[in-house]
Amino acid sequence: MQILFGFSFVFLSIRFLVTLANFITRPVLRKQKQDSNVLVSILIPARNEESTIGNLLKSIQLQDYQNYEVIVLDDSSSDDTLDVVEKYCHLDQRFKVIQGLPLPVDWLGKNWACHQLSQKASGAYFLFLDADVTIDSGFINSCVVNAQQNKLALFSVFPHQYMVSEGEKIVVPIMHYLLLTLLPLRLILLGKQPSLAAANGQCMLFEGEIYNKYLFHEKVKRVVTEDIRIMQLVKGFGLKGNTQSADSLIHCRMYQNYSEGIQGFSKNILAGFAGSALFLMVYLFFTFFVYFFPSYWQMGEATTIATIFMIIAMKIFLSILSGQPILPNLYYHPLQMATIVWVGGLSIYKKTTKTNTWKGRTIPTESA
Repeated sequence: MQILFGFSFVFLSIRFLVTLANFITRPVLRKQKQDSNVLVSILIPARNEESTIGNLLKSIQLQDYQNYEVIVLDDSSSDDTLDVVEKYCHLDQRFKVIQGLPLPVDWLGKNWACHQLSQKASGAYFLFLDADVTIDSGFINSCVVNAQQNKLALFSVFPHQYMVSEGEKIVVPIMHYLLLTLLPLRLILLGKQPSLAAANGQCMLFEGEIYNKYLFHEKVKRVVTEDIRIMQLVKGFGLKGNTQSADSLIHCRMYQNYSEGIQGFSKNILAGFAGSALFLMVYLFFTFFVYFFPSYWQMGEATTIATIFMIIAMKIFLSILSGQPILPNLYYHPLQMATIVWVGGLSIYKKTTKTNTWKGRTIPTESA
């Protein structure tokens, strides 16, 4: 038992150091003063997004960056998504909408939609945005300048997350918890190993010529976590990629309640552990051993104090990095940790029973 306690403490210490490294280096998207004016193709896959896509399109119109085209792919929506988009197309010639082709049996829906959008794009950069994000003025320019200065093939951003309901405040922060405690984001840019990869499909900016050469979404057509896999491919091809967090400039309300968050995260958390239920279970075990075994606190006063300090400090660092309120995150921390266990278990169950679905479509067992 002492050995297990030791492993748990070491694992906590490693995650604390990773979080501290992210806090010190602050990989956060900043508004750029330098201007760029290359054509940017803003590519938006949309399936039943009538309640959100209008906010995104309006925020694009309010950008200080004006050299862009907007292409929306309506992916067999059963609501009024198409009507909302067409209103913008009638008012602004830079906006257009296309109808998605039927989904091939060997593709996932979003990957197929993004691939079709790329075939219609003509910009120097391709900016893929999810329909539920909004962007502040300066966002497009900041992304493009960042990509140009660092000569990036791919630049991805984790949006600031709006959380309204109590359920969202419990489930949504686990995304940044998993990301920022397991990987120093600076290593995505500085390290050459493909394993040092993370990205967010809500916001991915590609250099257009490079994308057209490699057709990244086609290469990951059956992969649930296509964003991470694409970043791995970018680095594997010897290209440069970078991922940053955002406490401003881009925003999103991912889910409306706790149930939506559980279903959303459980569809892909397992894929984030290389699709291995064993890896995920080992992570969950050593992550939560410290909470669920009272005898852990008998290891000594110094160990107890260090453990409590690291847990609290991690939550504070993560809250600041993600632009989330500190006190609610501390208050909800036990429920957030229990939620990760629930999400992980549900993800394993869905894979085992082949019942993983999203937006009315079955998500098959992935292969790259």
